[in-house]
Amino acid sequence: MGCLKGNSENKAKPGRFLCAKCGAVSKKKKHLCKAEKIKPPKDGSSASH
Repeated sequence: MGCLKGNSENKAKPGRFLCAKCGAVSKKKKHLCKAEKIKPPKDGSSASH
């Protein structure tokens, strides 16, 4: 499968892949042309305080 051309399959969450070229998000690396894994925030804060 080629690039999604900006049409995301999923919401951006840590552990999913983001296309550096068009900004699409997918759970599968093969669905994107320049896939980069989305990393969790480094500050260590969480939403449940």
